[in-house]
Amino acid sequence: MWDELQAAAEVVRRGTVSAAAENLGVHRATINRRIDTLEAYLGGKLFQRHKRGYTPTELGADLLLLAKDAGDRLERLRRRAASQDRALRGDLIVTSIDGLAPIILGKISEFTARFPGINISFRAANSPLRLELGEAHVAFRIGSRPEELDYVVLPHEPLRLGLYASEAYIHRCGKPDAEDLSSHRFVLPRLSPGEDPPDRWLEELIENPDLVLTANTASVVDSAVRAGVGVGFVPVQNAAEDPSLIEIVPSKPAWQVPSWIVTHVDLHRSPKVQAFITHCRREPHS
Repeated sequence: MWDELQAAAEVVRRGTVSAAAENLGVHRATINRRIDTLEAYLGGKLFQRHKRGYTPTELGADLLLLAKDAGDRLERLRRRAASQDRALRGDLIVTSIDGLAPIILGKISEFTARFPGINISFRAANSPLRLELGEAHVAFRIGSRPEELDYVVLPHEPLRLGLYASEAYIHRCGKPDAEDLSSHRFVLPRLSPGEDPPDRWLEELIENPDLVLTANTASVVDSAVRAGVGVGFVPVQNAAEDPSLIEIVPSKPAWQVPSWIVTHVDLHRSPKVQAFITHCRREPHS
């Protein structure tokens, strides 16, 4: 009943189902379902529903106190478990699109050093794996917020793109001028032609950019830029690790792509999944 208790308590705190769902990283239908389950179990109404939101009944106010006490107890248990975290064991399946892989693999390296008993299987897939079928335990997705029911969705650091050229390309073609790129050749992904903000920026800047290569995966574009095939958009996090890549246009706010950590509600609270999510959401170097 903890999930139901937490959902109802969050509605008491936030005043609306939408705000509670956003804070907990679940769909609003999940919040409604948990409230209905808890009210049926208790045999009483927790809220008075009105146009402006939800007002707790006396029973709802009592529930908030119960949830706080339960949360405090759980936090003490979590701290105790944290002191034993090296004992965590088992398999963990992690997935992301291939373009995110270098970033995620860096976090996996740190995680496995801390939790040597956990064996991670990483699956790069440009079509989302189905968590409800056990195809993965933790998924990293980019773009719009996933809306599948029974998925827990938490924000992750955005993917930041910059325009780069390799030393090999610059040696052959000269260093591109950010103010005039019309004479240069480009490599771009073609997952969704013209829809990505960097693509739109380039096509607005240059009427008919010289596309020497397009690819259906971000990793091929990344490799092509490094190989000197052309100028292209590379994740800033990846480019920082390669001194042969030269920044031509710094990352712009409009080029940031939202990123999400996604789990299935049935596995979200398992110790190894929680340990991995907590690790991945830490501030860098914290």
